[in-house]
This record gives sequence, structure tokens and C-alpha cells, in this order.
Amino acid sequence: MYLLRGDTSARLWTDFTVRKRKILSTIAIASTSALLASGLIAPSAFADEEPQDATQTVQDVTERPDGVSAQITAKATGHRVEDLSLRTATEQVFANPDGTWTSETTSAARFKEEKGSFVPLGTDGELTDAASPVVGDGTELTVADGKDALGDGPTQDSVVLAELESTGEHEGSTMKLGWEGELPAPQISENQATYADQV
Repeated sequence: MYLLRGDTSARLWTDFTVRKRKILSTIAIASTSALLASGLIAPSAFADEEPQDATQTVQDVTERPDGVSAQITAKATGHRVEDLSLRTATEQVFANPDGTWTSETTSAARFKEEKGSFVPLGTDGELTDAASPVVGDGTELTVADGKDALGDGPTQDSVVLAELESTGEHEGSTMKLGWEGELPAPQISENQATYADQV
């Protein structure tokens, strides 16, 4: 009979505990990877983000917060998935099911930065009426609505025709374009403001 004493007993117990934890961790990782690959659980279950609709399935997921989860989801669903961490005002990057990546870039901004992430501009990037600013990537453009009085512009005989304000890195910076004389309410059509009878 062999008796374990003092430090020897403690050391052997510690070694056994560490080996046991490593084995259990390996099993857990392997099991999770298998479930993800089979599509039985959605990768969204492991993301540090707000809960998605309970009716959403893994097939419905088209965007993920990082490259790794985008690749896993693309492989599991068979369709491309956007990596949101690479989105900019003019670019989207997608993980493809075959392991390749696709980048789509436009010359005009399609997204605006909001609370640390880029969200679609939607109709915000269009001029619909003079009362609402045209929202772009880090900017807001406002056009004259015909209500300004002389003196509201850069000189005492002018009004503000358009004002561009920064909402991004240089938030608060503005640039104003004046118009000598008064302006009527504009006619808005096809993203353009027309001031009748003004030369």
C-alpha cells in the first residue's frame, strides 16, 4: 500500500483536475463545432448582441458581427453572409459558402455611422421636403424652405440657401451657402429643389 502525503497528494490532484478540464473543454468545442456545421443551432446563439426574433432560423441570417461567425454561418446556410465589422459607408464584405470573400463597393455612400456601426441610409439620403435634412455619411444637408427672412444669411440682404453640417468626426462644423434676396418655398422632385423665378 502506498500512502500519499502532503505536497505530493496536492500536486497529483491538481494535475488530474487540469487534465480533466482540458478534456472537457475539447469535448465542448468539438460538440459545438459539429452542431454549428450541421445547422442544428444558429451561430447567433453565441454572439454578443441583442436577441433576434425567435422565429428566425439559421437560413434567415444574412449578416454577422465578425468574420469568423460570418464564415461559419455561410458554410452552414449555403448562402453568403455579410461581415458587419468590415462594413463602411461605401463597402460591404461577404463570406461565401466555399470559403472565399466578396467585396461590393459603391461610389456613393449607402450607409451612415450610428452608435459605432454602419446602418443603411434608406430614404434618409434623398431630398423629400425642405423641412427634413438629407442625411449622408457623417453629414446633414438642409435647403432653404422659403421661410427665412433677409439677414438670416451671411449678409444683411441674404438668406441661407443651403447648410451642410458635420455629424461625424468633426461634429458641429457647418458650411452655409447664402442667396442674395428672398427665396420662395422650393418645389421638390427627383431629389432636387427648384426655386421658381430665381435666376
